[in-house]
Amino acid sequence: MNSKERKLNELYDCIEHSLSIIAYYCVHLLTLLLFVLSTFNIIPQYNVIYPNSSLKNICIQSINCYCFFCIEYFLIKCKNTAKNKISFRYYSFKRTGYCKICCKEKYLRVHHCRTCNSCTLRMDHHCSWMNCCIGLHNIRYFYLFLLYGSIITITNFIKIVLILYYHSLIPNFSFVLSLIGLLISFSCGISLLILLLIQTIFISFNCTTIECLQFISSLRSGVLFINKFKKSLWKNWCEAFLIEDYQWQLPIKFLPFN
Repeated sequence: MNSKERKLNELYDCIEHSLSIIAYYCVHLLTLLLFVLSTFNIIPQYNVIYPNSSLKNICIQSINCYCFFCIEYFLIKCKNTAKNKISFRYYSFKRTGYCKICCKEKYLRVHHCRTCNSCTLRMDHHCSWMNCCIGLHNIRYFYLFLLYGSIITITNFIKIVLILYYHSLIPNFSFVLSLIGLLISFSCGISLLILLLIQTIFISFNCTTIECLQFISSLRSGVLFINKFKKSLWKNWCEAFLIEDYQWQLPIKFLPFN
């Protein structure tokens, strides 16, 4: 590789890294925008659904705030959880190779990410929206972000549809704000639901995106691909979330890694 190609690669990497950072903060911005539109009565959706019950309105707003808190919490945890929290020898002590870039030994299910320029255990994929790799160290945060994100976008989409249906009953109704909220909820909801479904299938079978692509490639070449990491459904989920009880349902500190 000559100096010109090297500089071009460095430029491409720099642009990709910059776009990933922008995308990551765009996720925060969209979350904040949807939170403001749905919580502070800028779109008066709660009065439409429960016009005569202030207690129900307060409960809905409280649940709404809790879900948005969970989204932000898991988004930040997914990005900031260090990869070295879990030993690369988690699956086996037998070395399978050597990473010349990281200058470290490679073990089962360890892959090098060109974007992050580091190895990741049980690497699923590099998420540009999260600006990080999704692996065993943060897959639970990523999944819970998708789960709470899907819940909040679907519920807000339904609420805004009801607002548009009963818009004649709402004083000072804003059609523009309703359309903005509807567009954000619909587009984000579809994307999150698809990713949530894919990750649910992968976790249930103890598989990753990389291993799924390897499986598809083996089918085309006629080579049998066996997933030797698959266990029972419960054990697959416990392994992905690194838990021993039901703490994964709440935005609290998980069990220690060591």
